[in-house]
Amino acid sequence: SEARERAIAFLDSVSRNLDRNTEAEYIERSIHQLMKQDAEKLSDLKASMADLTADEKKLRASIQKRSQEIERAEKRLKSLKSVRPAFLDEFERLEEEVQWYFELYLEKFRNLDYLEHELGVLSQREQERIEANERQLKKMQKKLREDEWRILRGETDADLDNALDGLNSGGGKGDMRGGRPGELRA
Repeated sequence: SEARERAIAFLDSVSRNLDRNTEAEYIERSIHQLMKQDAEKLSDLKASMADLTADEKKLRASIQKRSQEIERAEKRLKSLKSVRPAFLDEFERLEEEVQWYFELYLEKFRNLDYLEHELGVLSQREQERIEANERQLKKMQKKLREDEWRILRGETDADLDNALDGLNSGGGKGDMRGGRPGELRA
């Protein structure tokens, strides 16, 4: 029984050691796997950092190049501003001349516009006067025809005198008294 207890204790210790080894191995494998993943991440980060560093160098070089171009362009602009082109004097003289001609044109245009307006007003007045004269002439012609018809119909001289008086007071130029019907005397 003592041998048996020793065998049991031995088997227990071996089985415990076996369990411990398995756990230790699992832990060891897990640690190795984590370390491997971290190493991969580290190498990826290093590669990304190298790419970023290269991009940064390219950008810095590009920025420096652009800065130099801007500096050269500013110097050129400054030198161009200080230099007066040969044609600028003639340009300014011509610009003043064009301004003078424009002002002259503007004045003449205003005068022409005013005169055209006045001509329109005068034409309208003249047209109104002509129309009034034509109306007056038609009125007189109508009155004369009516008087001639009265005479031809044999109306009395008193009626005729009254009609002629109305005609003379209305702006008529002739006098029919003492003459033939339709005959005007000066």
